[in-house]
Amino acid sequence: MNPTLEPREVERPFIGRWLRTSLALIVRSPVQFGLLIVLLVCFDNAIVDVAGGLRVAKLWSNAFGALLLGLIWVFIAALARGADDASRVWSALAQLLRVRVWAGALVSTAGAAAFNFVVGWVLDGATGLHYSKSVPFPQHPGDVVAAIARNAAIFTVFFEPFYFPLLALIPDIPPRLARSVSLSAARKNGTVAILLGVGIVVVAAAALAEIVPLFGLTEALAVVFVGVFNYVAYRDVFERRDTNVPQAVKKAPEILSRPEPSRTA
Repeated sequence: MNPTLEPREVERPFIGRWLRTSLALIVRSPVQFGLLIVLLVCFDNAIVDVAGGLRVAKLWSNAFGALLLGLIWVFIAALARGADDASRVWSALAQLLRVRVWAGALVSTAGAAAFNFVVGWVLDGATGLHYSKSVPFPQHPGDVVAAIARNAAIFTVFFEPFYFPLLALIPDIPPRLARSVSLSAARKNGTVAILLGVGIVVVAAAALAEIVPLFGLTEALAVVFVGVFNYVAYRDVFERRDTNVPQAVKKAPEILSRPEPSRTA
């Protein structure tokens, strides 16, 4: 197997380290990630303005969020690569120009959305939770981003955090192989522990959104944060690097490219 695709068992405890490193990466590039959060909120509000009051079953709203989440996390993986190492930003973005990347993400998320739909339908029949009952969606600003964020924990169980960074950053990797090595990495490091890290972010965001509604801003931040968390987890497990590239190292190419000062006798 390609050494890049051979997962390692990382040093424990790793959840706290991954959470801190993810936050540091976002703080390092506030403009890029802040703009992405704003774009998600604007997209949410635009959907509310266009389709507000449309009555759909909650099952369909969750499936819609699932389809979008995979595509968003693929993009965030490339964005996080650029925030981490400026010398690799263009190679990461060039990878996103490949149709295979988006096709793999879309097919995979469609499968997860279908699974989510079937499980919800079964639970609806068994428990009477009314998942299939039509309700206004989207009704309020933040409903669309909340539907996306609800799938974060489910996707972590279904794909593990490594799958979408593998699709985005490994050239021409088949989705089936990405799924296989992602599953292997999760088993080696503990799926429950990894899910705990994602759960902390998702539950905290949901609780904050209930206490202080911010029109989808909190949920958008959670989606972006978990996307960066996925990249950090991938980098530690597959690239054997548990820290961000130091700022001095990021500036090294610029320093080396400067002409040497002329020497006078």
